[in-house]
Amino acid sequence: MASVDIIFWRHAHAKPAQDDQDDMERPLSVKGEKQARQMAAWLNQRLDKRVIVLTSPALRTVQTANALGLEYEVEQEIRPGADMETILDVISRHLDADENEQLPRQILLVGHQPWIGQTIGRMLGMRSGVEVK
Repeated sequence: MASVDIIFWRHAHAKPAQDDQDDMERPLSVKGEKQARQMAAWLNQRLDKRVIVLTSPALRTVQTANALGLEYEVEQEIRPGADMETILDVISRHLDADENEQLPRQILLVGHQPWIGQTIGRMLGMRSGVEVK
C-alpha cells in the first residue's frame, strides 16, 4: 500500500464571537487572513497534485482553506466539537479508494482544536492529545 501524508491545519486567528453570534459564523480576523495567506504559500510549495483538502463547515476554516486557492470539500463531520473517532473515520473513508482509483498522496484537514490535537495524539499512540496553536 502506498503511503499517504495526513496534514492537519488549524484555522487561522478568528475574531472573537459577538453577542448572539453563532460560533460557526465567526470570520477570520485581519491577523488571521494574513496567517492563512502565509501558511497557504508555504503549503502550496509542498502539496502534491493528488491532495484532498477537507475543511470544517465553520466560516473561519473555509476562509483559511480559501487561501490555498485549491478545490476543497466542506466536510460536515469535522466541525467544532467533533471527536477523534469521527475524524479518523473521515480520513479512512478517503483512503478507501476502489481498485480503479488512485489513492491521494496527501489529505489536508482544515479544522479545530481540540480534535486536531486529540487525533494527532491518537495517531502517535499517545494517551493524550497535543496542543496545536
